[in-house]
Amino acid sequence: MAEEHSALKNHFLKLFGHMRWADMNVLNLIEKEKVSNGKPVDLLSHVVLAEETWIKRITGENYDTQVWKPLSVKECRILAEKTNAKFMEYITSLPEEDFWKNISYKTSKGVDYTTQVEDILTHVALHGMYHRGQIILQMRNEKKDVVATDYVLFVR
Repeated sequence: MAEEHSALKNHFLKLFGHMRWADMNVLNLIEKEKVSNGKPVDLLSHVVLAEETWIKRITGENYDTQVWKPLSVKECRILAEKTNAKFMEYITSLPEEDFWKNISYKTSKGVDYTTQVEDILTHVALHGMYHRGQIILQMRNEKKDVVATDYVLFVR
């Protein structure tokens, strides 16, 4: 029998399922179109580095605040797969009351902040959507094939 979760936990599991699906669709597109550098890869590197930074912040691991480093497409895939699995494991095991727990961290500019886990998870899901849209637009402008990563396509 499948484990039952609260509505909030199910919501985030679905959002992060979409994040994984969309990340993989964009990665597959970049590989298919043989894009190995430039703006699409820079943006993809940023997405996966930011996802890794956020999971490390909320789990208390040491993290690098530099989220604009260039990665290869292969490195992006490895990091995305690893980080997406960590988010799903984290959300699945998160006690309900911990969605409102405050996490303190340093931004990429070295500024200290405190944010609730629920808000961090929402930010991570939306941040990737924003940048994947930029990647698609950039590739479309370069006359390359594109994919749709809309949430509704994932849930269909």
